[in-house]
Amino acid sequence: ALTFTATFETVPPIDPGDYETFTLRRPPISVEEDAIDKALNQLQERSARFDPVSGRLAEQGDSIVLDLTREVVSGPKSTAVPPEQLKPDTRKGVTIEIGAVENPPGFDDEICGLDVDDVKEFTLSYPVDHATSELAGTMVRYDVKVKAIKRRIVPELDDEFAKDIGDFENLDALRTRVSEDLKNEAEQDADRQVRAELVKQLAERVTVDLPEALVSREVDRRVEEFVRRLLEQHVDPKKANINWEEFREQQRKPAQEAVCSALVIDEIARRESLSPSEQDIESELARYAQRAGRPAATVRAKLEQEGGMARVETGLRREKAMNLLLSRAKIITV
Repeated sequence: ALTFTATFETVPPIDPGDYETFTLRRPPISVEEDAIDKALNQLQERSARFDPVSGRLAEQGDSIVLDLTREVVSGPKSTAVPPEQLKPDTRKGVTIEIGAVENPPGFDDEICGLDVDDVKEFTLSYPVDHATSELAGTMVRYDVKVKAIKRRIVPELDDEFAKDIGDFENLDALRTRVSEDLKNEAEQDADRQVRAELVKQLAERVTVDLPEALVSREVDRRVEEFVRRLLEQHVDPKKANINWEEFREQQRKPAQEAVCSALVIDEIARRESLSPSEQDIESELARYAQRAGRPAATVRAKLEQEGGMARVETGLRREKAMNLLLSRAKIITV
C-alpha cells in the first residue's frame, strides 16, 4: 500500500478585537489660492497653440519640424555599438522644441539659425554618463531638413479664455469651478488617507504568523499590477532597468499588511453576516464593463468562465465591512 503525506498551510483563527474603538485621523480640507493659480496656469499651457513663423530664422523657444536621420558613427570602444544600432535611423516630421532639456547636448546650437527648407549635417558627441545608455559615449551624425518653424503661443488668462475652454461666463466662473474641483480632489485624498490608516490599524491586530502562500500571492498580484501599468504607458518591463528581485522584496512588507487587514476584514464580514446583493454585483460588473468598453453580459460571462466572480463578491463584501467600520469609527480632523 502506498502512503502519502500532504502538508497544508492553514489560516489561523483571527480575532478582530473590539472594532467599535477605531480612532482615525483625517487631514483638514483647504484649497490655497496658489493651487488655484497653478491649475489655471496648467490649463493655459494645455491650451497653447503653435503658429507658423515667417520672416526670421529658428531661435530658442521655437518648435522646429524636421526630417531627420541619425547615425551612430563611433562608440566609446570599437565594439561598443551593436551592428543594428549602426544603421541610420530616419524620422519624418519630427517636432523638437529648441531648448528642451531632453535634447541631445549641442543639438540646439546646430539648429538655431536655420530656415525652412534648410539642410544641415552635423556630428554630436554624447557624454559617457548620458541618460540614454545606448548613446552614452558615442559620436552621432545628424542629417536634418527643416520642414517648418513654429512658435508656441500661450493664451491670455482672461474672460475670453474661460469662454473658449468651456461653458463659463467669465474668468471668475472658471476660477470657481477649478476651486471646486481641487476641493473634491482634496476630499477624495483625505478619504484615501483615512482608509489607509484603518487598513494599517486592522493589520496591526494580527499577531499570528501568516501563511507564506498568502503573502507570496499578494506579492505576485502587486508585481503583476505594476507590470500592467508599465505596459499601459507603453514601457517594456524587460527594458525598464528594474531589479525585479529587489522590487519583489520591497513589496513583501506592504503585502503582509494587506493580507493581515484582509483577514481581519473577512472575519468582521463573517461576524456581521455581510454579503453583496445581486444589485451590488450588477453595479460592480457595470463599472467593470464601462472601464473595459465591453457589454456587462460579456464581462460577466468571461468572469464566470475564469472563476472570477468569487473575487468580485469578495471585494464587495470587504468593501461593505470597511464601510461598516468607517461608519462606527471616530474620525478626527488634524
